[in-house]
Amino acid sequence: MTTRAGIIRNENRNRQINNKINTKTDAEPLTALWTDPDVTRYMGGPRNYEEVLKSFREDAQVNPTPVFDLWPVIEKRTRRLIGNCGIIEKNVEGKNEHEIIYVLAKSAWGKGFATEAADSLKNYAFKRLGLERIIALIDNDNLQAEKIADKIGLKYEKYTVRLSGKKMRVFSVITFPFSRKRKRNCNLRWPILPVSFPKNCKSPIITPNSQCLFCALTLSTIQ
Repeated sequence: MTTRAGIIRNENRNRQINNKINTKTDAEPLTALWTDPDVTRYMGGPRNYEEVLKSFREDAQVNPTPVFDLWPVIEKRTRRLIGNCGIIEKNVEGKNEHEIIYVLAKSAWGKGFATEAADSLKNYAFKRLGLERIIALIDNDNLQAEKIADKIGLKYEKYTVRLSGKKMRVFSVITFPFSRKRKRNCNLRWPILPVSFPKNCKSPIITPNSQCLFCALTLSTIQ
């Protein structure tokens, strides 16, 4: 995923993520998205139409665009706005976390767009923003979101209770902040001990259960 001309995109996929809201074309479709009861079922429920519309119009005037925000998702073939996704800062039990969020219109369900968006956000967070950890807060009944999290390497970590009293599941994945071209053994401690990468490991992205995201081998502790 690269950034150019104000667009975060992956050329081999069917959608692009614009990192700037266009007041004329995006505000109303985004508002319709966040006021749809079905779409927002696991996102806190539908919002007030006028308040959300005003908020999107105000966001469109913000310059420069915030690093952590939600952005329009555009289907490349039709040029239609089909969703809203991004990375936001969130306080979870007193700790500052970075959460990936994606919301898609019902017309875009079942086409793989959610997985594409989530995977692109993960890569953008690690490769472009240099984050070492991302999370997803998932409603206990949202089984589809759980499947998508698992597909892109986020694993269940724990339950947490939000300020609203809502109980949510925390899924997470971390990456080590160094290149695989450097020596395999490191002095970083995660979760509490140094580790050595398996010889055939293709990526330094590690799940909460101490396994490689791609080869699924458990990392060995350096003695």
